[in-house]
Amino acid sequence: MRPGVDCITAMFYFFQKGLDYLRCEIQGRKDGSFELVITERDAPERVEQYPTSQQAERRWTELQDQFRTDGWAGPFGRE
Repeated sequence: MRPGVDCITAMFYFFQKGLDYLRCEIQGRKDGSFELVITERDAPERVEQYPTSQQAERRWTELQDQFRTDGWAGPFGRE
């Protein structure tokens, strides 16, 4: 979880391509909004914010499809 973010829940998912890993974190915030945090090796962390769980879920589904199309295996979950 990122420092300074009022997060009440977080789920971590990992994708793998060869020896590379990609981490996705879905954070539920105290104000009811959600963040998707995508971390890749050798790339800046990306943070996407969504006001509702439905919007975050829709984007999470899009990302999973995109990652699989790009050759990533997963998601592998962690809490």
